[in-house]
Amino acid sequence: MQGIQNKEAGTVAEAQVVVALLQQGFGASWAIGDSVAWDLVSDYKGKVNRLQVKTTNVPASRGTWRIVCAHGAGNKEPYNKTQADACICVLPWAMYVIPVHKLDDIALRFWKPGEHPRYSTKRFSHCKYEWARERWDLLK
Repeated sequence: MQGIQNKEAGTVAEAQVVVALLQQGFGASWAIGDSVAWDLVSDYKGKVNRLQVKTTNVPASRGTWRIVCAHGAGNKEPYNKTQADACICVLPWAMYVIPVHKLDDIALRFWKPGEHPRYSTKRFSHCKYEWARERWDLLK
């Protein structure tokens, strides 16, 4: 997705999430317009989740990948349970399924396991949200 503008990158990421959901046996629907806080709805055997999809197509200045899982133009506000059920973070190597109630910050940093760009210590062997990688079962 390198070279794609933000809005276009978001649309591509949403399409990637829909494909992943369908492959896992979910139904998926898009919101029409931008009047709701979520991008997609997933349905698995009657369990419906409102999903906010976030992506980035370039690493941050320190080499990790940064996604802001929040909304608003100026002062960013974190999503809450009345707006979305999960934030799906789409990175070039994986998707992370993070329930909104598990978000403890709006700025999330990601890197491939064992590939932190600055630190190779055990503490940085994987990112904080590695537990959420491809965890579509959290939506069931």
